[in-house]
Amino acid sequence: APGFFEINVGGRLTLATFHKIDVRKPTYNVAVDAGDKDTRLIAGADRYVLHNGKAEKFKPTKKALLELMQDKSAEMAAYLKANDPDLKSETALASGFTYYNSL
Repeated sequence: APGFFEINVGGRLTLATFHKIDVRKPTYNVAVDAGDKDTRLIAGADRYVLHNGKAEKFKPTKKALLELMQDKSAEMAAYLKANDPDLKSETALASGFTYYNSL
């Protein structure tokens, strides 16, 4: 699906969000007069991490974050324990990447 990248946090590890719109065709069946007559546009977003010149899809979990930031895993583990961020929140995830890039 076509879309665009939004850079959330830049640095050694760059956090990006790929915004996309999926088009769902109508499911209306005239013979049984059932289904949806409207075309639906469904917005979605996937998170990506850009490093070493590559974009890799990223599922924001504490385990995935620590694996990604292995070189500073002790500092990141302490950060995650102290702040207990909700990594599904864009702001909390961005603050974790900002902290890592500041180390």
